[in-house]
Amino acid sequence: MRIHAAMLAVAAVLLTSCGTYDDPLDSYAMGVRWYDRGNYSEAAKLWQLLAEHGDCDAQYRYGHLLWLGLGVKMDKAAAFKFFEDAANAGQPKGQVALGDLAFARDKSTYVCRENCIYDIVVAYKWYLLAEHGAYYEGEKTYVAEALADIRSRMTAAQKLRGEAMATEWHPYPKACEPRHLL
Repeated sequence: MRIHAAMLAVAAVLLTSCGTYDDPLDSYAMGVRWYDRGNYSEAAKLWQLLAEHGDCDAQYRYGHLLWLGLGVKMDKAAAFKFFEDAANAGQPKGQVALGDLAFARDKSTYVCRENCIYDIVVAYKWYLLAEHGAYYEGEKTYVAEALADIRSRMTAAQKLRGEAMATEWHPYPKACEPRHLL
């Protein structure tokens, strides 16, 4: 009887933690926990494998580690590729990262200093796309501020081109479903 009750308790914990920060079966979530504890190399190990297999959340996160050289050797070209893969699949944080790299906002985490793509229209496209996928309040606020800033610097023709690019955009190679860890 006790074994049965213990098994039910374990099953309940596992079922209620699925899709959450504490999910014991999700390598991505385990990477987030390692990252939050400052163990970037352990997070990188988990995210690299997932990123290389097309996990859009892991692509963004692993790109972040590569960009900043956290737990891995800094490699901005590889980071950009992972950001691009995540953004093209529809991952909002990846889209913001590309917007930041193209626009180089002063308060951006990803201020670009080398091999930059500075293109205000491309940046606008990525911010517009991120606006639709932003989930958390901090993401929504950041994108709203970025859009207000970039619109104040754009011509009407640039805005129209960026809006057309965002309208014509489709996920590639396939759409991802970004996680929303609770």
